[in-house]
Amino acid sequence: MPELIHFTRSQLARAMTRQGFFPSKKIADHFVEAALTHITQALHNGKIVQLKGFGTFQFVPTRARQISRHVKTGQPFTIPASRRVRFTPSRRLLNGAT
Repeated sequence: MPELIHFTRSQLARAMTRQGFFPSKKIADHFVEAALTHITQALHNGKIVQLKGFGTFQFVPTRARQISRHVKTGQPFTIPASRRVRFTPSRRLLNGAT
């Protein structure tokens, strides 16, 4: 299994600065924050967000399910329908091209 790497927004900005994409971490912080905010707002407005060469983000509905039981009473209850974000990687990302 591949190693799991967690990135905070700050760590992502620092890595982008080190690689020379931005002259300072402060500018990289603003870019990361703006990009993530824009993607989040677009998703909440019902849009599908496609980043060429990376992948596509979109909300997909989930069905209501009656699979859980209340811990104290043992009564089954329904988990309500909701939405979740689905990420579909691009072919370029899947093939490992940079």
